[in-house]
Amino acid sequence: MARLGTATKSLWCTTAGLESDGGGTELDADWYIDDRRQPELKRTTRPFRPHPLPGMEQVRVRVRNSVFGKFEYLFDRGRRNWLPEFDADGTLALPQDARDMLVPLKLIPPEDQPWQRVRRLVPEEPEEGTAYSQALVETSPESGAYVLFSLRRRSEQSRQGGRRRGQRQPR
Repeated sequence: MARLGTATKSLWCTTAGLESDGGGTELDADWYIDDRRQPELKRTTRPFRPHPLPGMEQVRVRVRNSVFGKFEYLFDRGRRNWLPEFDADGTLALPQDARDMLVPLKLIPPEDQPWQRVRRLVPEEPEEGTAYSQALVETSPESGAYVLFSLRRRSEQSRQGGRRRGQRQPR
């Protein structure tokens, strides 16, 4: 990721498959990359029989086009989840006649019960040690993983304050 700006070629791809535990033994492929430290597209020979190193995954992609423009790849969701903080001191209760009308309906959740007011919303933070937070660590660019899924991207021009007059926006 640190050398992304110096890449000689950048391609739009669609992930077609991800295989671990040895992966496919014979594949229909035109190109391959066998060294993540020195990534280089190499022509395959037919039939292509890869020999991945232990612990490595095989990723199959379909190339759609060259990438026009430069992008910053963002690995977070770009939005926050919010949790309600309830008022522990007070509750809201329906008048008795309204409760009597709702109880026979057997609503899920039951709406005849007292409700707590929401005092405010606080940002949800994943708990340390959860499976989700562990997955974030393992899929971050810093982990050294070969397969990275960028959930969002933005053009380098928008990051620097918009495009310049006369320049085309990439599609």
